[in-house]
Amino acid sequence: MKPVLWIASSKKDLTTMPEKVMTDLGYALYEAQRGEFSGNAIRGKKI
Repeated sequence: MKPVLWIASSKKDLTTMPEKVMTDLGYALYEAQRGEFSGNAIRGKKI
């Protein structure tokens, strides 16, 4: 499983969000760590 790279205050900012947001985002991060694509995610433009 790949590690999450938290930048600046992103992890602290996540903990200040409503419980539902933390849960959904946390699960999406877990899926990304496993190499899966979350149904809630939007693919970014490749540079």
